[in-house]
Order: sequence, then structure tokens, then C-alpha cells
Amino acid sequence: MGLDSVELIMLWEQAFAVHLDQSDVANVRTPHDAIDILVLRLDASDHHAGACLSTLAFNRLRKGLVQGACVARARVRPGARLRDLLPPAGRRSRWKAALRSAGLPATGSLTWGTDLLIRPTTIAEAVQWIVASMPKMLKDPDETWTRCEIRTVIRAAILEVLGVTKFSDDSDFVRDLGMD
Repeated sequence: MGLDSVELIMLWEQAFAVHLDQSDVANVRTPHDAIDILVLRLDASDHHAGACLSTLAFNRLRKGLVQGACVARARVRPGARLRDLLPPAGRRSRWKAALRSAGLPATGSLTWGTDLLIRPTTIAEAVQWIVASMPKMLKDPDETWTRCEIRTVIRAAILEVLGVTKFSDDSDFVRDLGMD
């Protein structure tokens, strides 16, 4: 198992608050395989109720930026760059205030440069990061997972770890996605 696969599995475990044994992941060759394993492990349903995780993450992040960082609501759009929304003076503290206001943990996963946000750079990338790394924060505690939600998180995690944007659920991790 290479570093990419270890990082990806750790992100899935963190996202779903489960432990995946070697026996669970030994035969995972495609995103579809990972989805199937987690659907079984989490006793997920095929019912598609509620808003999608990306929409929930966007709305939470927008609320946090508006209430916690005093950003005008109309400026919070998927393509908006975070460095343009948060002025250099007090950027870190305003970002932390936005996360707190959104009910999300202030985390070190976002790296700030001197005056620039290194990653994610846009609202859309921040939403992707939230979906990949903390999807449980977007759901009610007693709400069960759906196959569709698990698929969304798996795909977001692949984007986060491998940087691959175009792939199918049947893409081979090693051959098609370049995972080591």
C-alpha cells in the first residue's frame, strides 16, 4: 500500500468515524468498491432524502462567512476566492470566526501563506474540503448515511488526496487514477 492509499483510507475513516481493517480494503480497486464496503459498514440506505452534502456545506460556510467574518452574503459564491473575501489584516482570526459561526472545527488543514490562502483557494474548494473531511458535521447525529452521500464523500476524498477531477466510479485507483 502506497502513501496515497493510506492517506485516502485515513480520510474515509475520519469522514465516517469508522475503522477500516486491512481485510475491509484489501480488494478495493475502484471507488465503487469503496462505496460498497462503506454502504455495508454504515448500514446505509438507498433513500435520497434531504439536501446534498455539497449544498449543506456551502450553506454552512456561507453562514459562517457572513455571521462570523462579516462578509457580504452576495459575495459568497462558489468561484469566489477566499483571500478576496477575507482581508489580509486579521485573515486568520476571521477565518476561524467563520468556521466557529458555521459550527465547523477551526482546523489546521487550511494553509495560509504570508498574504495568500494556499489551499483551498475558492469557496467551491472549501466546500469540497468540508465534504471530504467532515461530512458528519453536516448531518444530524441520528441521521443514517445514504449510498448517494457515501459516494459524494468518497469522490470528494479522491479529489482531495489525488487531485483527480474526472473519473468514474469504475475507474481503477492504480491504473486510471495514478494512485501509488
